[in-house]
Amino acid sequence: NPGLLPQIVPSTRLLPQQILSSPRALVVRPGALCHSQTVARGSALSLSTVGVKSAFTVIAKDEYQNPRDTTTADVFTAHASTATVFDGVHETRSGENYVISYTPVT
Repeated sequence: NPGLLPQIVPSTRLLPQQILSSPRALVVRPGALCHSQTVARGSALSLSTVGVKSAFTVIAKDEYQNPRDTTTADVFTAHASTATVFDGVHETRSGENYVISYTPVT
C-alpha cells in the first residue's frame, strides 16, 4: 500500500508457524550480511598477550538485525592496529556467531 511506511519486522515474528489448512510451506531466510549491523565482542579486540591464545566473537546480522543462518558463508577481515604478527588465526562457527582465535607472536 503506497500510504503505509515501511517497517522492520523482527525475526521473532518470522519464525516458522504452521498455517492451518495451507498446502504450502514458507521459509524465511535472513538477508545479505550487513557490516553496520554486525557486532564484534570480546576482550581480545583490544588486548592480547604475546604467546597466549586470544579470541573474540563476531555476531553476523543482516540489515534488519536478523541473525545470519548457517547456509551461507560470510566474509570478514580483521586488521591489527599495530605491527603484530599472528600465528594460527582460526575461525569456528555456531549459527550466526563466528569465534576468531589467534596467538600474537610479536
